[in-house]
Formats: sequence, structure tokens, C-alpha cells
Amino acid sequence: LYRLANIYVSMGSYQQGASYANQALAIDPDNGRCYLLLAMCYGSARLSNDPVLGRAVFWVACDMCIKAKQVDSSCARDADRLYAKYRAHFPSKEDIFFSKDVNEGSSYFVGGWIGRSTIVRSR
Repeated sequence: LYRLANIYVSMGSYQQGASYANQALAIDPDNGRCYLLLAMCYGSARLSNDPVLGRAVFWVACDMCIKAKQVDSSCARDADRLYAKYRAHFPSKEDIFFSKDVNEGSSYFVGGWIGRSTIVRSR
């Protein structure tokens, strides 16, 4: 399943890649590489044009990088690299402050095919 997920991600089919990565994690929840694939899928998703909420995918992508390091230290370097890449896309403190929908540090549910809760963060 990991190989299928990787193939779909490399083809740009992020939703399908995420589906296979999640299936692989159901079998082996300690596969850090699957979490990194999820980070890539989520970081490539475009679910909204909102200047803050449209960047929520990057919060979830970073969550997956953190989880990858927690379960598999062998992928820490790749997780750190991806984390830095996606963190650069977080909204600014000002954008979050002026957003009527979220507050920094609050929980936010990213819907669509991602379907995960995360924490609102600024860069």
C-alpha cells in the first residue's frame, strides 16, 4: 500500500495517494514514511482561496511531519525538511488576527478529503 501511495503522489494524485497512505497506516501505524506521504498530499491540496483557511492544509501537513518523527526517527531529516517547507506557508499573525473564522492556538477542522483537526498557527 505504501508503494501505491507513493506512485499516486508522484503522479500528482494526492487524494488517492492519501487514501493508500492511510490504509497502509491502518496496518502499520509506525510507518513514518506514510506520514511524510500524507504531509506531501496535504501540503499540495487546495481546498479554499481564503488567505487564512486556504493555508490550513499546511498546518495539517506539518502535523504529519511531527507524527512521522514521533513514530520513526529514521525519517527525521526528511520530516524536518518538509516541516520547514510547509511552515513557510503558514498565514501571518496579522492575517489570523483579522480573520473572523479562527484564532491562533485554536482547533480547526480541515474538511474535504483531508478530514483532520489541527491547531491554528502563524509563521
